[in-house]
This record gives sequence, C-alpha cells and structure tokens, in this order.
Amino acid sequence: MMIKKTTLRTCAIAALGLLTAAQAFADNPPKREFRSAWLATVWAIDWPSTTGRTSSVQATQKSGLDAYINAYESINANGVCFQVRSMADAMYQSSLAPWSQFVSGTRGTSPGWDPLAYAIEQCHAKGLECYAWLNPYRWSSTGTISGTTSFDNQWKNNGWALSNGSYVVLNPGKEEVRKHIVAVCKEIVENYAIDGFLFDDYFYPAGGTDEDSSAGDYSDYQAYKNAGGTMSIGDWRRDNVRKLMNDLRQMLNETRPDVRFGVSPAGVAGTSSSVAGKYGVTTCPSPSSDWQYGQIYSDPLAWLYDGSIDFISPQIYWKTTATSSPYGPIAKWWAYVADHFGRHFYSSHSLSYMANSYTTANIEQLGLQMQLNRDYETGVSGCGSILYSAKHVKNSSVLSNYLKNNLYQRKALVPVVSWHEHPTYGAPTNAKKSGTTLSWTKVSNGKAIIRYSIYAIPTSITLDDAMASDGDGINGEYLLGVSYDNSYSLPSGKTSGYWYAVCVYDGYGYEYEPALIGYTAERTPAVSLISPAEGAKVDFTATFKWSDVGGGASYTLFVAADKACSQPFVEKNMGTATSTTVDLGDRGSEEVLYWCVKSQQSGKLASTSEIRSCVTPPYDNAQAVTLKSPANGAEVGETVGFEWTKSSNATEYTLQVASDATFSSITYSERTTATTASVAASHFGIGTHYWRIIADGKRLNPAASSSRNFIVKSLPVGNFEPGYTIKRDPAQYAVTENVKIANLWVRSVKEDYNNISFEEDGKHCRSLAALGNYVYVLRRAENSTNSQCYLDKYDGSTGERIETISVGDISASYLPGNTLVRDDANHLISGNMSLNIGTYPLTLHIINPTTGEAELLGEFSCTGLSPTRVDHFDVYGDVTSGNFYVFASVAKSKTVIRWTVKNYTLAATETKTMNATYPASAGDFGIAPRIHAISADQFYANGMSVNVARYSFASGKMIGSFDDNASINPVATQANGSMRFILSGKYFTIYPSSDFNGANGFRMGVLVADKDDFASMKTVADIPKGGIGSVESATASHSSTPIDIIISEDGKTARVYFLVAGNGIAAYDVTIDTGSVINDVDIISEKLYAKSHGLTITLNRTVDSIELYNAAGVLVTRATDTASVEAPTPGVYLIRAAGHNLRIIVR
Repeated sequence: MMIKKTTLRTCAIAALGLLTAAQAFADNPPKREFRSAWLATVWAIDWPSTTGRTSSVQATQKSGLDAYINAYESINANGVCFQVRSMADAMYQSSLAPWSQFVSGTRGTSPGWDPLAYAIEQCHAKGLECYAWLNPYRWSSTGTISGTTSFDNQWKNNGWALSNGSYVVLNPGKEEVRKHIVAVCKEIVENYAIDGFLFDDYFYPAGGTDEDSSAGDYSDYQAYKNAGGTMSIGDWRRDNVRKLMNDLRQMLNETRPDVRFGVSPAGVAGTSSSVAGKYGVTTCPSPSSDWQYGQIYSDPLAWLYDGSIDFISPQIYWKTTATSSPYGPIAKWWAYVADHFGRHFYSSHSLSYMANSYTTANIEQLGLQMQLNRDYETGVSGCGSILYSAKHVKNSSVLSNYLKNNLYQRKALVPVVSWHEHPTYGAPTNAKKSGTTLSWTKVSNGKAIIRYSIYAIPTSITLDDAMASDGDGINGEYLLGVSYDNSYSLPSGKTSGYWYAVCVYDGYGYEYEPALIGYTAERTPAVSLISPAEGAKVDFTATFKWSDVGGGASYTLFVAADKACSQPFVEKNMGTATSTTVDLGDRGSEEVLYWCVKSQQSGKLASTSEIRSCVTPPYDNAQAVTLKSPANGAEVGETVGFEWTKSSNATEYTLQVASDATFSSITYSERTTATTASVAASHFGIGTHYWRIIADGKRLNPAASSSRNFIVKSLPVGNFEPGYTIKRDPAQYAVTENVKIANLWVRSVKEDYNNISFEEDGKHCRSLAALGNYVYVLRRAENSTNSQCYLDKYDGSTGERIETISVGDISASYLPGNTLVRDDANHLISGNMSLNIGTYPLTLHIINPTTGEAELLGEFSCTGLSPTRVDHFDVYGDVTSGNFYVFASVAKSKTVIRWTVKNYTLAATETKTMNATYPASAGDFGIAPRIHAISADQFYANGMSVNVARYSFASGKMIGSFDDNASINPVATQANGSMRFILSGKYFTIYPSSDFNGANGFRMGVLVADKDDFASMKTVADIPKGGIGSVESATASHSSTPIDIIISEDGKTARVYFLVAGNGIAAYDVTIDTGSVINDVDIISEKLYAKSHGLTITLNRTVDSIELYNAAGVLVTRATDTASVEAPTPGVYLIRAAGHNLRIIVR
C-alpha cells in the first residue's frame, strides 16, 4: 500500500523569515516538479549533427544523443521530450510512417538503428523520463510532398493533403486521418516504453486556411453539413482537432493509461470572453489576438475542459519585461486555467533570446520565469518547465551550472497525475545493499510504467523524522534519484553513514511503501477485520470495523472492485478510529466489493490486513410514470409541451423522442428532475415522432413508460436553425407621442436570451443591412487583408438564421467587410477599413444577397489628410445609376470626405472639417466614427467619445445636436451608428443611448419629432429596456452598432433592425398609433370587414395582399389576391390589408 496518498501541493513556498520566494526555493527546491526539454530533430535543430546510415554515422548520432541525455541528467532534470515525428515520418521502426530523412538523409530509408529505442534506453538508464514528441498533422513545409515512399503516395491518393501556401498537413477533417494518427500513437505505446506523449502546436496550416469553396477541406465540410451538421466551418475545424485529442485519450485509457499526454499550444489563448466564457474561465490578460483559435483552429481550453490531456505546456516565449504579453501574467493565467480544470501546467520557455549569449541577465531571466512557475502553482496545477530547445543546456556550462546551483539543486519527482484510477503496490522485496549497489526484486505489472525512487537518509535521522511534513512520503531532501531497473549505484559520499529507502514509483507519479535498507524498523501489527464478515451483504451506507492494534496506530481503509484490492475507489485515512461508514450508493446492484485496512504505528513499517469481500444490495425498480401530454396522435405547434406524472420513487427522468415506435433511433434526449419539458418542435422536424419517459434514480433500476406519438405538420421557425425559438424583449412600451413600439425578436449573448454567439466578441462582425424581409450581417473570418467574408442571412420577422452565404473576393488593403450599407435602390454595398485613405483606398463592392457574388464598384482615396484612418462609409443615391455620393468620416478628427460620382466617373473628392462635436469637449469624432447620409449634403455622425449630431457638408457646420435639447441626455459615447427616417409625417432618429458602461448595457434610443430638428425631439423609448448586452467588442473601447430601417409599403410601419457587435441583434416595429383598438370578433374599418369562423378569417372583399400578425407583432402568414387567410392557432391577430389595420380574435 502507499505510504500516504500524495498531496499535490508540492511546490508551495514557505515563508522563511525575511527570505524572498526565490531565496526560499533556492534553499528548498520542490520534491515534485516537471523538468524537461524539447530535443528537436526537425531540420537538425538540436540533433543529429550528421545524417546517413554508415556505422561511423550511427556512432556519431548515438554519442550526440548521449551528450544531451547526460547534460540533462547532470542538472537534475527528470525528463527529455524527444521529437520522433516532425513531417509525417518516424524516428523509430514503424509500419505506419516512413523513416525520417532527418536521421538517415533520405525519407523512407532506415538509418540502421532505432533512435527512439536508444533514447528510451539511455534516458531510463539515467533515471530520466522519455516523452515522444509528435507533430501529429504536419507533412511538409516546402509545399512539395515527397513521392518517394509508398506511405506518401498512398496518403496523396487518399486525398489526405490539406495545403496553405508552402505548408501541407494531413487533413484533420478526415476521419481516416484521425484514426491513422491514433494508430501511429498506439504503435508507439505498444512497442516502446515511453513515459508520455507531447504534441506540438501544428494543427491546421499556419497563416489561416480559406473558409470558402476554395478551401481544400470545403468538400469535407459540406459533407458534414449535408449530414445535418450545424457548426460553422471554424468550429467544425476546431472540433476535428478536439476529436483527435479525445480519441487519443481513449486509446491510452485502453492500452497504457499511465502514459501521460500533453499538448503545447501557442502561448496566448482565450483572449475572447465568448471563448473563455463557455469554458467558465476568465480571459487571458493579453492584448494580442488569439490567432491559434482562428488560424490553426487550436482550442486548448476545449481539451482541458474535456479532460483529454494531462498537462498543458503553452509556449510562453516572451520575457517578463515584454510590453505586449509579458511572461508573468500569461503564466499566472495558464496556472489558474490548469487548476480550474484539475490538470497540470508545465510552461514551455524559449531560450532563443540567448542566441548563444549566456549573459547573467539572460540566464537570470530564465530563472525568474521558472521561479514564477513555482510561485503560481496552486496545489492542483503542478509546476514545471520544458526548455526550448535542448541544445542550450548542452552547449553552455554557464547555463547548466546556474540551473543546477540555483533551481535544480537536487533531484525531483514529477507531479502526481491524480485523476486516473491506478493500481497500488507494496514495498519492493529482497531489498539489500551490496558494496555500493542497492538491489531489490523487480515489480512487474504488464506494460505499466514502474520505476523506483531511492533515498539516502543519515543514520541520525529516524523514519518518522525522515517523512515529509506535507504527507508526500519521504522528504525530498533525501532523494538520490530514480531507477528504471532493480538496482542503483550509490554515488560517492552516500555509501556509508546512511540508511536507504526504495519505493515503487509508478507512471502516475505515486510512490508506495518503502523497502528499508540498513534501518531496523519493527512492523506494525496487522488489524483483525471485524465486520462485515466475508461475503456478507451490506447496505449502501456500509459500516466497516476492525481491531485496534494499539500504540497510537493510524489506519487507512481501502475498498476496491478487484480481489487484490489494488485499485481502491475508497482510500479513507481514519487517524486512530477503528470504524467508519462509507457511502456505496454509486456502486452497482449486488456488486462484489473487497476491503482491507492498513495500520501504521509511529516509527514502524505499515502492515495490511487480510482482504475480505462484501456484496451490495439489489436495486429497487423505479416506478414507471404515466404520460399526460401531448396526447397520442396529437398535432403540435412551434413548441412541444411534454408532461407526465411523478414517480413514487424516481428522482430523475429522461425524455426520449425517436423516429420509430421501437426507439431504435432516438433523435432527442433530455434529462430532468421535473415532470414537464418544453422543446422546440424544430428539434424534431416535420413528421410523426414517438416519445416516452425513463424514470430512474440513485440505486434504482430504470423503468420506461408506455410510448405515444405526436405529429409536427409545420414549423414557423427552426426549419433552418433546428431548435431555434423566438425570444422577445419582455418589456411593454407605452404609447408615447402616439408612437407604438413592438418587439419582434431579440438575439443576445445575455443570459436572459443566450441565443446567439460571436467569435472574438464580435471583433470581426461590424455591419448590418436589411432588404425586404431579411436582415444581413457581414462578418470576416479573421482580421486579415484577404480574409474570407460571410453574409449571415436572418428572417426579419422571426430572427431565425436562414443561411450563411460565402461572399466573393472583396479583399482590400486592410480589413475587408468592415461596413455593409444599402443604397437608395436596395443594393448591398460593402467596404473595407483603411488605415491610410491616401495610400490604401476605400474599396467598395456590390454584393449579391442571394449568391454572395461581389462586383467591384470602385476605389476611393483622398490624399493630404492627417489623421488618415477611415473605418466606415455610407452611400447616398443609386450606385447602379452612375450618379451617387460616398461619405466617410475620418477617425480622430472632425474631417468628412465626400466623393461625388457622375456618369460612372469620380467627379470630385472633397473634404470638410466640421466646426464642432457633441459634446464639445470631445474635440473630434473619436475612433471608428460611423456616418449616415441624409441627403447629398447633410449627414449624421458619431463615434467613440461623441454622440450623434447632424452636419451640413456644404457649410462644414454642426446643424443639430443634443445640445439643442436639454430633455435628452444620452449616456453612451462608446458606440457608433445612427439612423434618421420619416414615418407618417413624423421625423425619427435611432441612436445608441447607452453603451457597455451603462447599467443595462447597450440600448438604442428612439426619438420622434414633428419638425426635422433636434430641438423638437422627444424620447419614445430605449430598446431593449433591459439592454442587449455589455460586451466591449473592440480593443479601442468602443462597439460597432449599425442600424437599418425598412419602411412598410403602406408607409405606416418602420421595421428597425440593429446590431451591437459581440452582444446581439434585434428587430422592432415602430408605428403611429391612431388611437383605435377593436377587440370584437366582427370588425368594420373603412368598409373593410373581417369575420372569423374556426381558424379561417374572411374579409368582405378580395384584396391584393393580406398579412396576419400575432399579438407579439410577428408575421405568421401572408396571402395574395384573396379574401381569406388561415390562422395557425386560436388567439388575437392583427390583419394588414388594403391599407387597413384590423384586430380580430380567433376562437
């Protein structure tokens, strides 16, 4: 049995008087710490110095490896990460990959020996762990795939290549590739005694992979979509990598679960709150973008969340003095993240800054980073360092001496991997000392990693005094080293005056009871087990009792499912108590369990009792429930309400919906403790579906109810977004200034809604425009000049996302797709952001909203300005007529540019500096100003630090602002976007009235006036009343808030759409209230009559068009050239027909 289960806080800093943390550790380095290095073989970065297959080359290569292993053993490191796969090749004998050219000189040619086998042998001979370092996907860095091996030819013929420029990888989107890589790893663990796997940060091709039809994996993505997949291509790619991590973990669990698995991603991750938030962690404190998430589709938080990896080793390759991402805060965040998920953090350090200049400052920089790792260790996250690359320690005695004398003063064991089930071992037998050699009988357990930790304790120290105060076995100051064999040669100076201890030290990092050599220790008497008796039945709350052996002995109870009690699921330290109660409620029905007790008296060796069996009770049967609704054969609406009776003994229920009566194909499953469930019908689709309830609970055999079926005949929403349901602003808006406001839908990241998400907090999603009954959101895949752009198309009445349309080539000098506007003839126009409008033009394209095809409209530049940045633009006129205006406001200035196009030719480029802003103290438009053209002369403008104001280009003056109206006091200045429109003779303005700093976050103010000026404006409402979100969607402290308006054909309703990047989208109808409300079944309105009979609504005459809206203002059906329309369900409806608004109750 173990001495004591290892406590994982093995790197805590003791407060030793006035010593600093660094000084404290210099005198007392931790017993457990991961100390390793990247031994790079690709391009012979570290090794080998020569290639070939002659005996002399082999001898040189082996001696080169020996030099590295000896160097790391000499500084008290405990491992080496040896690169065995760098280009879909092998540094070992493989049946799945060709020999590496970096060892033999020719890809596919054997070097005549096995480097991995040799490295493992030599590492283990020195007591070092040997990790296999793999680049799982990388195939070529030159753009050329070798055709010289059968492996390469087969992979090419299989279509496995995915390229981006000169970079080629095995396509992560192909299931057969994933299976191949898992097989490669399985071949290694089955044939080589490695201690762990380490993956490098090469996943999808560096530099980003196109996300449109030109992408090499687009057909794979389309196959996924055609099979019912709903993820974006970016999420799909990240999920492909995630699947590999999970599959590898599963393979290791089934073959060699004690082999540790870790990944070394880029140093910055999770900078977006939308990414970090979904995993329950705070964002990384770096201003840099999370490029790995969007370019190589690496999501390390997902692997930690899944528990597929044992450790994370981020490449934090910056000094502590770096201005952008200094080492300290980044390392502290990773330690916190690892702790959050119960995994280890071993930082990867780059030594490239030394550049063979091993100055005191450079070396102490590394020492400071390694010290910070120890400082940030949390008790769960472990601590450790992997140095990149290995050559620096080998090549510099200055560096190696510093590490040995200041950080690695003595040997260390690795931190314990405590989250896997593990066997237990006793003390090694026949332990003895002969001359200067210790030996013992080897312990074996299949392919499990078993090595031994060896201690030398001065004869003046007793066993009790030699034990670590934190319970982690023997104090680390006595650790001599580790042996993978059953012997150990004592170093000079340790051959006399000491007694010795040898512990089994397994692959998980656990140590077990020591065998003592040269120390006479009496063994503690074994206890007698009292109850339960052998084979007795026990309750799920079982009481275990044993005898007291006296002498102040302490006891540990073990309960296991194996006869040897070697893999206990209960390991309970009892102190001096001789009985305890154990909850076995999670065990199986009538399961045979085994138990024993370890006893230990102070200064004596532990003893273990006999092992007894006991049997858990049989489970009771759960009482099945009775289904209540929907009734058998019922037709259901947009949402299906399920209800069933309460079981007399079950505590949990599983709702199962299947496409067949035998439930062989379950399409939906939901677990709940309630007796009701509400599910969007779009989860099931149109057709007949079968449902039942499985009742179960703790220590109950599940019981299935009878089954029923229900029918979905139509789906008002969810046809394109399965599971989507409309969520609305719950606020009721009073009629103000005869203006009525009705919400149609809200999609927001707020918890109240939680029905939309934005990558990178919406930093790539800046614009919105509406056409007909659809609203389009334009977004980039990433912040690059040639980024693929997309139109997300939403139903204007329901908010359901209909499709995502890939936009054609709209690449520009900088950030394409930054603005999307609608011209006066309903054309969609996109434009880029320009950091220098004099050098890099504003490039405009006309976008086909159906196909996404892009047609170049023109390039617009303006020289002689300072500042020069243009974020957004607007168009006045019909761009296809050849006569129109383009307006743009220049960031951090009061300058506005107007380009005049006549007869398809740029006729004029003019600039004007406006005389004022509101508030005046701002001084300029701020960052990312947005402009709304009202006419060929007048416009609205606002941006960071300023509110919307109205200007005349001709005069260069502000002609209206909130300074004219003391009754309106907006609190938002960190947003942009505004819109002016006329409805029923009244003048409306929509603008951001509060931003992420506001109590409710972003809201849009609705203003109305009888005159076309600010002084006459009156506030109607701020929408949504509870806000749409508080996410700050840009590093420059502002958020993009574009707005668009669609006026109904009768001119009486304005459909208002707005986007708040990173927060949400919403739609509201604004109408002028005439004061008439009719609630009778029969309605007369200006000679247009409506009657209802059942669900049929009939007018007194045929009209061109009938629109039927529900009570929430959502259009539910439309008919043309008719006098009747069908309501979907009973309720209150609004009819719009022939210029009339009729309200009717359908009973």
